[in-house]
Amino acid sequence: MPRANVMSLLSKKASGCWAVGCFAIHNLEFIRAVLGAAECEGAPVILSLDAEDSSLRGLEVLAAAAQCAASRASIPVAVHLNHAKRFDFLLEALDAGLDSVMFDGSALPLEENIALTQKAAHLAHEGGAVIEGEAVPLKEPADIPTLGRFVRETGVDSLAVTLPPRGVAVEPLLRELVQVLPVPLALHNGSTLGEAGLLQAVRAGVRKVNVHTELFSAFTLAVCRDMDSGRGCSLAALESGVDALTSCVRNRLRLLGSSGRAGVF
Repeated sequence: MPRANVMSLLSKKASGCWAVGCFAIHNLEFIRAVLGAAECEGAPVILSLDAEDSSLRGLEVLAAAAQCAASRASIPVAVHLNHAKRFDFLLEALDAGLDSVMFDGSALPLEENIALTQKAAHLAHEGGAVIEGEAVPLKEPADIPTLGRFVRETGVDSLAVTLPPRGVAVEPLLRELVQVLPVPLALHNGSTLGEAGLLQAVRAGVRKVNVHTELFSAFTLAVCRDMDSGRGCSLAALESGVDALTSCVRNRLRLLGSSGRAGVF
């Protein structure tokens, strides 16, 4: 199946509430595990390269591996660059053939973030890619007009949101934001919300959920456990890591409601 476009995955929503999982990949084992899980679940997925981590390890090589694997999958798979904080990371990703990038200026003052994200959006669109941006966390109704202004003035194609930690009712806030914004929402701190908070976010209309912390923890624990046991070589330990990752991704796909949704596209 040809590699999917991120926006095509986020724009279609069948009956019921569900979101597309965007899974961090750090090496070939992560790619194998995410795609293996998605194939088993019949779910569309996004493979996400972290900008700084991937640049240290060789973004071009990992991007090529991800794109090749995506093109061979039987389910819709898109490839995305996450959390670029510098323009050279964006340009490197565009040169590597990625058609979806994120510029993260959320740590900057709002006006500076808007100005830089606007420039990043111009670079991405010139390169034939779509772009995700991030502004202030969504904590109260007063944040909604700020996020609306950010989207209008930057020209981003989707908006990343971070939410208060578990225990806070976020569904009404998100529903109002979804009604106001003309672009899809991506959730960036799902691991801090707990399953109940994550389900609230999906019910409210979040279309993309980033998954990072759970994957890294599952892989590391499985590999270290095998290595410490002395039962096998490092290659066998890597396979244990792939198995743990696959199980983690399958669980997350089911929680997001995206299992069996590949036929929508």
